[in-house]
Amino acid sequence: MASYRIEKNAQYNSNEIYFDSKPAAEVLTALRGLKMRWNPKKGCWYGFTAQNDILAAIGEHDNELGGTISGGYLGATRWDGNKSGKYLHGAEMSKAIREELKAQGIKGVSVSCKTYTGGQRITVKVKAAGDFIGRDEYINDYAAGKYGLSAAWFYTEDGGSVHRDKLFSLSNEEQRRIIRSHAAREYDSAVSGRTDINHYRIDDNKIYTEAFRAKLHRINAVLDTFHYDDSNSIVDYFDTNFYYNLQTVAA
Repeated sequence: MASYRIEKNAQYNSNEIYFDSKPAAEVLTALRGLKMRWNPKKGCWYGFTAQNDILAAIGEHDNELGGTISGGYLGATRWDGNKSGKYLHGAEMSKAIREELKAQGIKGVSVSCKTYTGGQRITVKVKAAGDFIGRDEYINDYAAGKYGLSAAWFYTEDGGSVHRDKLFSLSNEEQRRIIRSHAAREYDSAVSGRTDINHYRIDDNKIYTEAFRAKLHRINAVLDTFHYDDSNSIVDYFDTNFYYNLQTVAA
């Protein structure tokens, strides 16, 4: 489907839709059904239909992953996934995500949804089996600084921990020993338990193979397709259809 953006016309209090190429006939029919009109001079469709209703109508005919970025609340950036206008909740939302994962050929994933007053949280767990690089490779690369040393606390062999400020005041030999210990603990924890993945920094998880990280990106793309977010944390304003956790679970 053609990519598009929605802009607010402040002068007329209307919405304008700009497509990068001609949309499908079904989309054009949907826009006309919303009483949107074509402006040949500006090259956009315009009307007074609410943005959420526009997104829902277009989303009915959009089978591609992804979404639209537009101006958000008080200068923030708004994200509307291609399928976020379906107003799904609870079990309906988790079912729709599972079906999309299946349609994308992505296996080994469980999806659950917990609802609460005023919102819902999606938890996605991805089985990891044979999806790790070698233990020695990870420890050696970590100790060599290949992945960066961004941790605030480093775990020691005796189960304790050392803050990074103190770590780098120790001798080089002691630093290497603690850093290797920390890398070993990170690796062993990932291959034997559950790991929370920061979906903004998937590629930071070098314990996993490149192919598995690509899989995590695809799963995240599916979640984004159902996600809507017009939040602005600077002014403590939060408006989203769900929050979500992405986790790996050792199989």
